[in-house]
Amino acid sequence: MLLSRPVAEAEGPYDAGYLPRLQMSFQPAEEPITQPVAKLGGDPA
Repeated sequence: MLLSRPVAEAEGPYDAGYLPRLQMSFQPAEEPITQPVAKLGGDPA
């Protein structure tokens, strides 16, 4: 059985999922959002 383990560095193409995520930064919208916006999947929020 293959067990996943956290690693300090990405050793292979699939190990990056165990690395800490980069800090996300949120930017304000250029214009106010007044209409429903489609989410991933296409349904309005």
